[in-house]
Amino acid sequence: MALVPVLRAGEAIVIRFSFFLIIFTLVGNALAPAQAPAPTERDRGIVFAQGENPAEAIRLLTAATKQDKKDIRAWHWLGIAFEKQQKVNDALKAHEKAAKVADELHTSLIERSASLLKLELVEAADSAERFLSLNSGLSDKKRKEWRDRADFLRVHAGAGFAERQIYKSGEVNSRARVLRKPEPAYTEAARNNQITGTVVLRCVFGADGMVRNLFVVKGLPDGLSERAIEAARKIKFIPALKDGRPVSMWMQLEYNFNLY
Repeated sequence: MALVPVLRAGEAIVIRFSFFLIIFTLVGNALAPAQAPAPTERDRGIVFAQGENPAEAIRLLTAATKQDKKDIRAWHWLGIAFEKQQKVNDALKAHEKAAKVADELHTSLIERSASLLKLELVEAADSAERFLSLNSGLSDKKRKEWRDRADFLRVHAGAGFAERQIYKSGEVNSRARVLRKPEPAYTEAARNNQITGTVVLRCVFGADGMVRNLFVVKGLPDGLSERAIEAARKIKFIPALKDGRPVSMWMQLEYNFNLY
């Protein structure tokens, strides 16, 4: 004859309680929010750079820049970590890299989230300014170039230039009108090396009649990009108008270099 197990009242209660506890745990796990991803080497390095462990920051951030040579934030904070260890030459290289990478990537950066874009460009501008302050041997021309780079990055980040709103051509009632556009001259090196082509610049035609925030979109070697920038600074123009008042607007300039 088969034996039928008989449960006493206390045992039945324990089994029911265990069953409901298992169900509650399974449902709770299913509804629990996903855990935040573990911090990357870059993120940990930034924390150390912001704190008092620059040596560990340098180790982590150096690894991060090797993994991604265009990581603006890693280069910026690596520069700051080197500064804390008074390694000026290494800091210069890192800050230079952060600013130049941002220059090169400023159009593709627009595809990122607005908060990340602003953060990266602000830090890149800070790197450009740190490069200036750490490098006392820059020529006046190079110092001006780096000052423009810092300004350009801050304009794109929208930080610190609230009083100087810059419009696109379709946003103004009357576009800036060029009165005089001097042509750049060839450098001796470019002439000797038979360099030809077009330099493309992006800049701001200011409401005050000044050309500023010059940025090389497409350059040429042997000093031709620099000659184009020098010529662009001498442009005379009537500022754009919006609602009857002068305003600043973005402009693109092209300078053709041809040997005849």
